[in-house]
Amino acid sequence: MALSQDLRAALTSFDGKATSLLGEAEAAFGGQAGYVEALIALIGDAEPYVGSGATWLLKSFFEQGGALSAQQTQTLIAALPSNETRDHPEARDHARNGVGAAHWSTQLHLCQSIRYLDLSGAGSPNLRVSDLWVSGLWVWVEPLLTHKRPFVRAWSLDALAHLAREHKAYQANFEQALQRASKDEAASVRARGRGLLLDGLSRPALL
Repeated sequence: MALSQDLRAALTSFDGKATSLLGEAEAAFGGQAGYVEALIALIGDAEPYVGSGATWLLKSFFEQGGALSAQQTQTLIAALPSNETRDHPEARDHARNGVGAAHWSTQLHLCQSIRYLDLSGAGSPNLRVSDLWVSGLWVWVEPLLTHKRPFVRAWSLDALAHLAREHKAYQANFEQALQRASKDEAASVRARGRGLLLDGLSRPALL
């Protein structure tokens, strides 16, 4: 609890731009036991830039080779911001998109992080947990395909590509999303779609 409180106190100074502050927080807290759990607990914080900072740090953790346990993955999926809007100026444009209360940068960081998750369910006693995880993530990500911010649309497409590879039942839905992305007005979204095609992520993994 103390770590979560200390980390939150550090992130309240984050203005959504000065990532140097996040680097300092990572250096100060990153090596401590319970660091990942503290980040996950802050994803849905009432202060939007706290959630943004926490997800930036979580993405950095993944980029440096970090991985979640099955229990941590379960906790992360359960902690995804709900579709209820908050009475906060920074949440208003997100509310207009109808996809939840999280700040758009929190959504972006989470979409960018999904590719790092092990969704096989290995280590979990629940044999259906992989299906449940992928389903929960898909339901959360899919509305972001129509987000007004192009980067969120682009990275939501990337996230869905990885989910579709995990479960081929979603492949047809992803193919439709990829087709729509090819006609998106934003070059960044079209480029992400082309990149997924080149990476072979528009086809399900061989079983």
